[in-house]
Amino acid sequence: MNRTVSNPPATHHCRAPRRRRVLASLCLAVIGVGSNARADRSRPKRIGFLFQESRGPDTESDEAKFLQAMAEQGSKVGLDFVLVRAYADSRLDHVRAAVDELVRQRVDVIVLTTTDDMNVEAARVTQTVPMVFVQSFAPLELGLVDSYAKPGRNLTGTTVYAGPGIQNKRIEYLRAIAPAATRLFWLWGTGSASMPTVRGPTYEVGKTIESDAASMGITARVYVIRHSSDMQTALAEAAAWNAHALSGGGAPVYEARQQLINFAAKARLPSVFSVNSYVRDGGLLSYGIPDDEASVLYGRFVSQIQRVLRGVPVETIPVELPRRHNLCINLKTAKSLGLTVPATLLASADELIEK
Repeated sequence: MNRTVSNPPATHHCRAPRRRRVLASLCLAVIGVGSNARADRSRPKRIGFLFQESRGPDTESDEAKFLQAMAEQGSKVGLDFVLVRAYADSRLDHVRAAVDELVRQRVDVIVLTTTDDMNVEAARVTQTVPMVFVQSFAPLELGLVDSYAKPGRNLTGTTVYAGPGIQNKRIEYLRAIAPAATRLFWLWGTGSASMPTVRGPTYEVGKTIESDAASMGITARVYVIRHSSDMQTALAEAAAWNAHALSGGGAPVYEARQQLINFAAKARLPSVFSVNSYVRDGGLLSYGIPDDEASVLYGRFVSQIQRVLRGVPVETIPVELPRRHNLCINLKTAKSLGLTVPATLLASADELIEK
């Protein structure tokens, strides 16, 4: 019996083309999703930058330094990230509004180039947006982090303090050269015009300095100045308190350092600092991070920001501490004060100034 093979129904002719159209549509959809994902990943990150001062030459210089450091680590402004700027205007009571605005702008990280009291205030505003601070004096003592190795909160950054051991080392060197100096007047400079001086960050930092000094047999008094023009009043207080030695730090103190050093020379008071610029200008000695180490530390600060932008949890990024310290002694100043520098210090000094 002959069989007639009939053609498939016409509807079967359409299945392959229709299937191809469906697959093509699905592919386009997948491609679209992938493109959107790539576009989202390639969206420039938003870096909130909190400046301590009002907009001006100093903040522009800070920004240029930051952009250069980011570029050196492979991130270009406008392509990989954009800056969202906020200014504290050197006022503690302006910090909250400035940080609130950065949070509202949905930044990925907030860079704090502010004083410790401002950092503490910023930390009160948000506990979720990552923050990275630069050269905090005492982040552990102020409660910004739980520990240097494991910050445990939404903040990390760099510090120039690194605990009481560094402060004690400075006092140890001072006592070695000037053993009779048992009353240390410490000028704590901050750019915040409205910083509290009884409680809060200033009080805590002051207590830290006084406690460190007491452990070394020194009575210390911390005097806060907010502007370089306050130096004259501060030095009058030092004289009235019968200080045996002087120390200090912070922008207002650094700006008026020559006035401080001239006073120390006239009053025949030894002085100890954390920055060797003071010693080169006539101070007695310094123990702190050298200039090249400060640059390296800033590079680590930028690397911390890069890690946050890559998605590393900020609470797991260790606080960066200086890894090298430099002992600088001005022999001419020591001689003018009638002080003899022990041979052991002469041998261990990194820099001796004789002119």
